[in-house]
Parts: sequence; C-alpha cells; structure tokens
Amino acid sequence: MGETSGTLALCQKALERCRRGGSDLASALEALERTLPSPLPSHGRRSDNLHLATKIRLNREAITVLEEICFGEPPASVLAVALPLLGRISEQGEHHRLFLDRFGHLDPAVRAAAALGLARLNTRVCLPPVQGPMLNLLRDPAAHVRASVVRALWLLDRTAARSASSTPLTLILIASQDPDPEVRKAAADEIERYRNLGNPWARTHAP
Repeated sequence: MGETSGTLALCQKALERCRRGGSDLASALEALERTLPSPLPSHGRRSDNLHLATKIRLNREAITVLEEICFGEPPASVLAVALPLLGRISEQGEHHRLFLDRFGHLDPAVRAAAALGLARLNTRVCLPPVQGPMLNLLRDPAAHVRASVVRALWLLDRTAARSASSTPLTLILIASQDPDPEVRKAAADEIERYRNLGNPWARTHAP
C-alpha cells in the first residue's frame, strides 16, 4: 500500500515531536518508524510518485533528527528505537562508526539495536569490513544480543545465495553450540532462510 497524504502528514508530526524531545521521545520515534515512507518511486501507483519530493524531504529531515539523537546520550529506550531506524534510511557510510561505538553500550537493548542498525546500513552503502565486530557480539553475555546478531548476519551477506558464503556455517555452529535456546532457534531460522535463498551449502549441511 502506498503512502497517502494523510500518512505523510502524520510522519511530519512525528518528526516535530522528535525535534521537541522530552519524555515521550521514544514514543515519537516509534511513530516516525511507522509512518516514514520509502523515498523510492513506486511502480504502478502514480499517486505515490506525486508525493516523491515530500518523501525525499521527510527522509532527509529524519536522518538529521536521528543523527542528533544517536550522537547524543539519550536514554537507552530511545537509542533502541533510533539506531535501527537510522540504519534503515541512512546512505552515509561514515555512520558505521556510530553503530560500532554503541557495541560497547552498557544496555544490551542498545547493543542489539546497534547491530541491527549496522546490518541495515550495510545493505544501502559500501562499508569497511564489519563482519569481525559483528561476530564478536556473538560472545555477548546477553542472549538477546546474540540472537539479534544472528538475525542480522544475513544482511551483511549481500549475495546470500552464493555457495562460498561462510555465514551459513557460522549459523550452524551457533545453532549447535550456543547455550541459550532463543539463540539456537534464531540460528535455525536463519539457516532456513539461506536454504530458501538457494544457498547450496546451507541445503546440504543441516545442524
């Protein structure tokens, strides 16, 4: 479904709430996440393309707002929403340092959000190698963080169907060795994703 002018107006209001900050900033960011449109033109919906300039403007404004939030020191609940959203819409490769810096945050929800944000950014821009830092998070003491990293690994593997990819092997090792059932389940789900993508290695090496 394409974005209507009403949805775009809601997005603008969410941006204004984000700029004001305050105690409801996390809620405002969630509203922004729900309403922020894709800046890409639609195929087959002329009404969507009429709003293309507005979509592009809203995304640019959102990037500016999210940068200010993520480079600051807001509450963990705010960063947990802002980091993945910035990764979803940013096209600036230098933002990868922002995500990497948050890998050391005290709150596990922020570490998990930073991993997802970095993986999303990787799908949009050409980044320096980030697999190493991501794999290091697989030793995080929080199972939630490890599971989040597992679910994000495929986003780092741009050509996931290639047989040479080592990500399915990594996932299989996690699925068989991690002490937490949530992490093992996440790994098994991602192995199935690779099978569905046609990865020969994943198809022939079950956990």
